[in-house]
Amino acid sequence: MGEPVAVVVADSRYIAEDAAELVQVDYDPLPAVMDIEAAMRPESAVLHETVGTNIANHRTFSYGQWEQILAEAPHVISGRFEFPKPRRHQ
Repeated sequence: MGEPVAVVVADSRYIAEDAAELVQVDYDPLPAVMDIEAAMRPESAVLHETVGTNIANHRTFSYGQWEQILAEAPHVISGRFEFPKPRRHQ
């Protein structure tokens, strides 16, 4: 929502405003996906076909002997962390 979909370049603001009123955009609606888990499923509609998946980035970092340290730790705390996209103020 609120993403730019067209650009108008003109010699004056008045011409640009007139041209902007002529812009028409046709959308092909995709099925709604309401959460991240559902968007990652293979049957979900792919947002950007050239990427081929809805997973924009997946990274794994591994430093040192973490598996051994984890196995020997007296307590292990695990959790799921989500970082939502900040909303734009309009």
